[in-house]
Amino acid sequence: MRLGVNYGFLYTRNLEICKSQELKSSGDFNSKICLSSKAHADLEWWANTLVLGSPCPIRSDEFEMTIFSDSSLTGWGAECHSVTTKGLWSPDEVVRRINYLELLAAFFAIKSFAKDRANIEILIKVDNTTALSYIIRM
Repeated sequence: MRLGVNYGFLYTRNLEICKSQELKSSGDFNSKICLSSKAHADLEWWANTLVLGSPCPIRSDEFEMTIFSDSSLTGWGAECHSVTTKGLWSPDEVVRRINYLELLAAFFAIKSFAKDRANIEILIKVDNTTALSYIIRM
């Protein structure tokens, strides 16, 4: 079992924004900064969520479904337990970049195969490292 803090990445964004703004203005990693109210709220979430010695499980490595998805510039396809599905991109979608289309293909694949499921762990397999990075970072 891998351990971590559920949704932790969601509560670092405002801190990162404050850090980035300060670095743009001063360029000094050692300078002190004033945190925004949103950054303070993120820190409060961490303080209230973390209990030393009891991290939250991210996943159990026991997946109920494994879904493979892929995308091209014309459409998408997916497979789960030897069942396949596919679709063509709409005119609005076809002009998007491939990284966006890979994420959209994964989304459509999950919607197709898990539309009637809830509270399950799904392993989604994609062959695009940028899409994978976005999925991992939520």
